[in-house]
Amino acid sequence: MPSPTNACASVTWIILLLATFLGAAPASADPLVLHATQAQEARSLQAFQPGGLAAFYMTGQLADAPHLIWKVTLTESATYRVTVLAKCQAPGVRPRLHLGAAETTVAADSLPRSWDRLEIGVVALPQGANVLKLDLLPPERPVGRVDLQALELTKLDHARTLETRAHDARADTSWMRHAGFGVMLHWTRESAPAQGPTKPYAQAVEDLDVDTLAEKLRSTGAGFVVFTTAHGYQDFPAPLAALDKALPGRTSRRDLIADLAASLQRKGLRLMLYHNPGTVQDPAWVEASGLNSTDRTRYFNLWQAMISEAGERYGDKLAGWWFDDGATRLYPQNAPWAALHRAARSGHSARLIGFNSWELPSVTDWQDFDCGEGLREPRGREGRLQPMGDGVYRSSSRKGQQATACVTLENGWLHRDSGQMPSPPTWTEPSLKDYLTRSRQSGLVPIINLKVTQEGLLGPASLHLLRRAAQK
Repeated sequence: MPSPTNACASVTWIILLLATFLGAAPASADPLVLHATQAQEARSLQAFQPGGLAAFYMTGQLADAPHLIWKVTLTESATYRVTVLAKCQAPGVRPRLHLGAAETTVAADSLPRSWDRLEIGVVALPQGANVLKLDLLPPERPVGRVDLQALELTKLDHARTLETRAHDARADTSWMRHAGFGVMLHWTRESAPAQGPTKPYAQAVEDLDVDTLAEKLRSTGAGFVVFTTAHGYQDFPAPLAALDKALPGRTSRRDLIADLAASLQRKGLRLMLYHNPGTVQDPAWVEASGLNSTDRTRYFNLWQAMISEAGERYGDKLAGWWFDDGATRLYPQNAPWAALHRAARSGHSARLIGFNSWELPSVTDWQDFDCGEGLREPRGREGRLQPMGDGVYRSSSRKGQQATACVTLENGWLHRDSGQMPSPPTWTEPSLKDYLTRSRQSGLVPIINLKVTQEGLLGPASLHLLRRAAQK
C-alpha cells in the first residue's frame, strides 16, 4: 500500500465512465450505473468477495488515497443528477466531482456512516468524450475505511418523473404486516432427503406432499410462505415454456407451485416465490441465458419472459416475488427496473415485489418491500423504525418500502445432509420470542427460513420453537 501523503491532502478517486454502460440503454430513462467493481483501474482498493457473478463493492483505507478509473462517450449533451452509493467510517468526508480542468461540484453533505445514497450535485455533460474526477475531502489525518458501491447518473429531466412513477406503482403491503411473519423454504434440487437416496429434481417435484407440508407451515403461526424456485441452479417446479426454450430439462410436468398455492390458501396462508438470477454453480444456465455476456439484453429479456409467464399463470394466487441478488447481480448490469417490475406484476397488479439489497443501499424504487437479508434488529436498518409504527421506512434509500427481515432459524438456508433431519435451531425461545414481539411493535415483518428435506420434512425442534415463540 502506498504511504499516505500529508494529513491535509485529499483522497482522490478518478472516475472515467465506460462507454459500454451508456450504450447498453441509450433510450432508457433509468439511471446509468457506474459500478465500482467494473472500473478500469482500482488503486489501493480491493473488491469485497471477488469472483463469481456477484459484484458487491470496492473497499480501501482513506489514508491510502485510493482511486477508480473509467471512461465514457456520450451520444448527446444532458444535465445529470449525480449520486454516490457509499459508506465511510470517518465523519466529515465529502465527495467532490471535477468536470474537466475548471468545473467542480462539492457535495453539501458528508458521506454516510452506514450504507446509503448521497447526492453530489447536478452536472451538465457534453456530447462526446467526458472525464470525471471524484475527490474525497476528508478532515485532517483521515483514518478509517471507505466503501464505494457505485456512482449513478440520472438525467435531470427524468429524475422526478422516475421517482413519481415508481412510488405511484407501489402496492399495499398491509396484508404482510397483518400476517405477522412469514416462513421461507429453500427447497431445491440440492435439498437432501432424510431417508433413502436422493431423487432427481423432477421426481422430487412429482412426489412432494404439499398438503402435509402446508399443514406443518400453518401450525407455526406464519401468515405467508416464500418458496424457492431457482437458487444455485435455474430450475422451476412447474411447466415454464420460456425456461424450456432457453434450457430444456429444468422444469417439471407437475405444477407444484399451483398445488402448493392451493393447499396454502385452504390453510389461510399466502404464497410468495423466491428467485435467484443465476450463479457460476450452474454454467449451463449462465451460457444459455447470456448472464455472462457483456450485453445483458438477452438475459433481461429472458428474465422478463419467465417471470411474466409465471405471473400470468398464477394470478392473485401468487402474492409476491422475493428476488435475490438485486444489488449484486442485477444492479451492476444496469437492470431495466421499470420493465422488470412490469413483468413481475403480470397477472396481478397488487403483487408485492422486493429486490434483495442485503445490507447495501436500496438499488431501485421499483419495489414494495426491503428484503432485509440477515437483519436481526427489530427496529429495521439502522434502527429507523418507530415503536408502534407501520413498519414503512421514512428515510434513507429505502424510504417508502415495507421493512422485512429475512433470517435463518437453523445454521444455513438449505438442508444438505442426506440421511438426517434438519439441524436444530440456533435461536433460543426467549430470543426468538423477543425478536417477533419487538418486530410486531415496530411493524417489521420477519421472514424466517426453515430447512426442509427433499421429502418436505421440517425439523421437529424448529417447528416446536417457532410455534411457542410465535404465541402472543
